[in-house]
Amino acid sequence: MTKVHELQYLAGGMVVFLEAEKHKKLLEFYDSVNGFKTFETREAVSSENK
Repeated sequence: MTKVHELQYLAGGMVVFLEAEKHKKLLEFYDSVNGFKTFETREAVSSENK
């Protein structure tokens, strides 16, 4: 995480987005240990539903 914050600062970024599997323990790890926040998700639209 230190390297991510360093690169974020150098690039002038304000937000880091992390894509992760939707598993309770994994999401808790990112939230409680590393301070990430969960955004609402949306379901992917398949080509059959278009």
